[in-house]
Amino acid sequence: MADDAAIALLDFAALVALHGQAQQVVLPVVELNGSAGERRAVIGPASQIIAEPITTDLPEPDVSDFLAELWQRSARYAPARVLPDDEALPDLGPDL
Repeated sequence: MADDAAIALLDFAALVALHGQAQQVVLPVVELNGSAGERRAVIGPASQIIAEPITTDLPEPDVSDFLAELWQRSARYAPARVLPDDEALPDLGPDL
């Protein structure tokens, strides 16, 4: 699942850069002692991010909330589309 988070972050960074904007993200991490932690980063047009697979005995961080947030934030950059009459609008929360 951490691989999914890395891919989602790279996709979000490209999307933000495409629009000439910058966004702050809070990344779930596993500390060297195995505990859960987080790091903050600002991504934008000048960001240079790489992702590389690693092998470790440490547990993967829970990235489900991170993925949900990135997907929701990414949707704000998507072009508008017409919905069929029988399809409801998604609930994106009060932040819009």
